[in-house]
Amino acid sequence: EWRDVVTGHRDLFDALRESLLRIETKVSAEDLVSYWFEMDSKINPKVLEDCKKVREKGVLVCLATNQEHHRARFLMQDLGLANEVDGIIYSAKIGVQKPPPRFFAQAEKATGRRKKNHFLIDDISANVEAAISAGWKAAHWTGDQTILELLEELGSQISNTI
Repeated sequence: EWRDVVTGHRDLFDALRESLLRIETKVSAEDLVSYWFEMDSKINPKVLEDCKKVREKGVLVCLATNQEHHRARFLMQDLGLANEVDGIIYSAKIGVQKPPPRFFAQAEKATGRRKKNHFLIDDISANVEAAISAGWKAAHWTGDQTILELLEELGSQISNTI
């Protein structure tokens, strides 16, 4: 059920209601989602600071994430990430999760940029490998380096030509 939810083929709340009925709990789908979204919302201020610096150079910064519609909306609106990045490309909207190549092709369509102008910083190595296979530059983020350091390692010149 989760794959259908995260690729936009099924609504999160509908899937949860059915699952919660099967386990006979009194927890509502709304309460569970509210708890999940609030408890799983750790924003790294240093990452946001780096995003701001990159955006000030004229570079488009988008989230590229495996999310369903409600969570994507929560991240952008409720957490205020819409003020910190230029957009979000997420699996439920484009119909495919990372790491298959189709995710990266859809992301390119969404940004209108050529693949050589895409940089993925991701905490999952399989996604990094897939992005590289798709012709992107990519780096595995472990938290040991800043986003700016990773971009420098990728050889990107942070400028308005990207």
